[in-house]
Amino acid sequence: MKVNIHKKKILSLATAGVILVTGTGIILDKSNIPEDYTSHYYALNYTNNNLSKLNIKYVDNYDYSNLSKDYIPQGYATNNYKIFISAYHKYKELNSKIFVIDPITNVTNTIILNNKDHVGGLSIDTDNNILFVTSNNGKISSYDLNKINEELSKSNTINIEEDMVIPNDINNNTYSISSIYTNNNKLYTTTYGEKCILKEIEYELNDGEIKHKVINTKELNTPCVQGITIYNNYLILSSSAGIFKETIKIPSKISIYDLNNKFELKSISYIKQSGLEGIDVDNKGNISGIFELEDKKIKNIGKVQSLINYQDNELLKLNEDKFNKIYKIIGNFWEKTIPDNNKKIKL
Repeated sequence: MKVNIHKKKILSLATAGVILVTGTGIILDKSNIPEDYTSHYYALNYTNNNLSKLNIKYVDNYDYSNLSKDYIPQGYATNNYKIFISAYHKYKELNSKIFVIDPITNVTNTIILNNKDHVGGLSIDTDNNILFVTSNNGKISSYDLNKINEELSKSNTINIEEDMVIPNDINNNTYSISSIYTNNNKLYTTTYGEKCILKEIEYELNDGEIKHKVINTKELNTPCVQGITIYNNYLILSSSAGIFKETIKIPSKISIYDLNNKFELKSISYIKQSGLEGIDVDNKGNISGIFELEDKKIKNIGKVQSLINYQDNELLKLNEDKFNKIYKIIGNFWEKTIPDNNKKIKL
């Protein structure tokens, strides 16, 4: 499959008020990043439309643990140098939310969605200003980001109203959609399961509605996929299976595939912290991610090329065995306890 991918856009310095890079904090089992490699969120504040480098604020390991009580973070993306995090209510009693964070001012706005779905991921189409959010039963919700931003300029918390919804005919009809990524009027979706079903979906916005067609489907031998992003011609997937019986911590995992070489698996890297969910990549190939469990901070996961070049066969074997064994235990438990009519709902 040939995929037309380009690097994520970066606003020119002439118009940007904030430049966003990723947070520091290497958390791989063994360091696979050069010693001189560091990265930060940083801002170039400006006055009267003139950029000034005099006031630079660094934000490392951004803490989002206090976003909202009883909400579980899932999807993660950046847009206009703000952080978007999707979350669902732990007890499914309240509507799902998207938190919009300005890491420089530390102001957080809240978008209350029009459903209580297990929102697994989100992505932003910057060309058409569409906010895509995964929903239950293989569906994807789509919202008008222009109208959302307009309302957020008036209030810190808004509810999704009917006029913010962009109708679409997208329905993957899968067990789940665990993550989503958009680029060049294409969506890339993944499933959460023993293997990952990746779908490439072409879409267009026409008369206020989104029409789509699936142009590629690929099965990848990567279980428990929670996040997806693309850098140049590399497909990057995050995986996690949580904490088993509240005692066994399962390492999170990053898998990188070569889109130009028949989805060749280029590398697997493991991360000590459990519960890696959404991931994002900047224009320099720095991957950052958020975590559902334990230390809830945006953390630097590594650089694409460094992870590809990283080799430690013993470490990989140790963690792959652990990951697969625990997944089989949890997977069997889920299969036995989920009613048949709910099997399409993401857990």
